[in-house]
Amino acid sequence: DIILAHALAGEYLGNKLLFLEAGSGARDHAACEIISIIFKQIRIPIIVGGGINTLESACQLVSSGAGYIVTGTQIEKLPSSKALLGFTQAIHYL
Repeated sequence: DIILAHALAGEYLGNKLLFLEAGSGARDHAACEIISIIFKQIRIPIIVGGGINTLESACQLVSSGAGYIVTGTQIEKLPSSKALLGFTQAIHYL
């Protein structure tokens, strides 16, 4: 409830985006359940960053309502252009 209240307050105060950040190199990303709840209640885009370590997690975040995915550390670690392309396709499938 408190996370949704903060998101709504930000939107009502004129924020144009909501950024849910787990931290650079985080082990886990923001919970998909939270993103889904917020997505249903606000009209501004949701950005999710930190802890997005697999193609599957990126895909789940987008399916939950994340409009933008920040994957700095993960992209730096990808071993090949094929892996980078796979990660990009997982995010942009919708």
